[in-house]
Amino acid sequence: MLLAVGFSGFMVFRFVQKTRESLGAVTSIGGTGGLAAASKPIPVSETTLTRETVRERAREFRLRQYLGGYRKHGRHDVPWDDDAAKLIEAWKARGSGWANTVTPEGWKGFEDHLAKARAALTQAWKLHPQRPLAPCCMVTVAMGDSDANETRIWFDRAIEGQIDLQTA
Repeated sequence: MLLAVGFSGFMVFRFVQKTRESLGAVTSIGGTGGLAAASKPIPVSETTLTRETVRERAREFRLRQYLGGYRKHGRHDVPWDDDAAKLIEAWKARGSGWANTVTPEGWKGFEDHLAKARAALTQAWKLHPQRPLAPCCMVTVAMGDSDANETRIWFDRAIEGQIDLQTA
């Protein structure tokens, strides 16, 4: 019993000693040198990466990877595969920002690529109206350059081909 009391007293002593040592270390860190270093402004330059910049670069990288892979290995005999690439090119030309941040060149490229995609997807749908992929892609085209009525027409055509098509 006496041994247990002695051991617990020793442990309390070590705990108090370690607590005092750690408080002393915190006090030395919190001196004027640490405060001065923390008060310095963080320089921001043209090369500073923000979260938004990193996400934009990652999106552009994925688009380049997809389009490069398509051009090298894609099935060029299937019309809507090429049309999907035209849709991606349209959004790549436009950019991913809000509408008020898109440049006039971005809008021009977006409209040009959407017109090409519209022509090719409409032709693909006329060839195989029972298949849902061309109308499904046309939903995206119609959202980019038409009104809600045309978007709904293409949506209805897509689900006529396959009622449970999740991408529509």
